Parts: sequence; C-alpha cells; structure tokens
Amino acid sequence: MKSLLSILVLFISHSTLASLRDCYRQVSQADKNECMMFEKDRAIGRFMKELTKKCAQDEEIKESKGGSIHSMLLDECMIEELDDLSKKLGKD
Repeated sequence: MKSLLSILVLFISHSTLASLRDCYRQVSQADKNECMMFEKDRAIGRFMKELTKKCAQDEEIKESKGGSIHSMLLDECMIEELDDLSKKLGKD
C-alpha cells in the first residue's frame, strides 16, 4: 500500500517536481546524474502507463476484466508491443 501511495504521489505531483531542464541547473555532476536518472525513470513510467492503457483497449482483454487471466493477457499484449518496438529500433 505504501508503494502504491508513493507511485501515485509521483504521478499526481509531477508538475511540482524538477523538469528536465532543471537537471542542468544542478550544482554538482552527481546531482545532475541523479536528476537525469529520476527524469528517465519518470519517462519510462509514463511510457508503460500509456502502453498499459493501449493494451487494455483490446476487446479480448476488456472481456477478461475481473477474470483470472486478465493480468496474463495484459502482460502478453505488453510483451508483444515491447518486442515489436525493440525490433523497430534495431532496424534503424
């Protein structure tokens, strides 16, 4: 429950947190690195949230909501989407 609350706080209060530009204003290189790592983690979180929403729109996944296979189908969709993206990036 505490971890869920922490995640919600991060997403809700994103406007009060440092922006990417603010990372360059940090005094030390260690602070800049930490800031950039935080921003990278936030970007990955936003990406995964959007990917989850996209997969959740699939009819088979919508129909399975509340069932025991719902999370498996959602994970399967997300894995396929991530694999497709990895292949596309590897072609460039």
